[in-house]
Amino acid sequence: MKLNGNTVRQNFQTVMNGVRYAVDYVRSNFAAHSIANLPFTTVLVPLSVFFAVPGNSEANVSDAQRRQINQWFWRSAFTKRYSSGVLRSLNADIEEMRLLRENGVSNIGNFSADVKKEFFLENSFGMGNVNTKTFILMLAHRGPLSFKSGVAVDLDKTLKASNRAEFHHLMPKAFLRASSQDSYSEGILANYSFLSRADNRDLGGDAPSVYRVKMPADSGEILARAFVPPELFEDEYSAFVVRRAQLLTDYARALCNLPPPPPPASVAAAPFI
Repeated sequence: MKLNGNTVRQNFQTVMNGVRYAVDYVRSNFAAHSIANLPFTTVLVPLSVFFAVPGNSEANVSDAQRRQINQWFWRSAFTKRYSSGVLRSLNADIEEMRLLRENGVSNIGNFSADVKKEFFLENSFGMGNVNTKTFILMLAHRGPLSFKSGVAVDLDKTLKASNRAEFHHLMPKAFLRASSQDSYSEGILANYSFLSRADNRDLGGDAPSVYRVKMPADSGEILARAFVPPELFEDEYSAFVVRRAQLLTDYARALCNLPPPPPPASVAAAPFI
């Protein structure tokens, strides 16, 4: 350590301001109500550098800076930027955050990224892994509603506790097994949503076409905020998860400020003989 005690003491309030504003920022912009919600706690370090202001100064963020910071956060999460080469990425991001704060011009978040529907079709739900944490924050960002009452999910309560009981399958396991639908694993991200234990118990393990009648008559907003397509209620698992994965991918790419993926190449018609 090259810093002496006096230097640390002189800048202590500035450092504490940076941390405090960084924590407030991830809570208000990414619905991270606990440090356990973050895909990587490392993201707090560059953010703390950006928000490090002296004394009683207010940390101000312009709209352009906010957009760039948010792009950096989501790209870092979806690319697992801090899973390897951590010090290299961290040092680069710290410097770019400093430039963003001081000059308003920076390359923070401009690294390459990509999100494909396989992210949601191949990764399994597990509260402790990075992909699931990223997925949960993305769902939270949309402002989920209760499937039974239509009221807003209490994200502060749900996410602060990091409670597995608040997330359940949209296509119930019991139904999938009874109907022998195993084209995709029942535990993939595309089959999960915010769904409280009480809601899940009331809706039961029935087919979606059956439990839909227990939902509010006008459930369009509930389904839209959960990225749930109408295919769910046709009880066809493969069609449902593929369509939902595409909806999730489109939203994830928008958060990362990525263009929509190109449409699949059309198959050339066979020559008529």
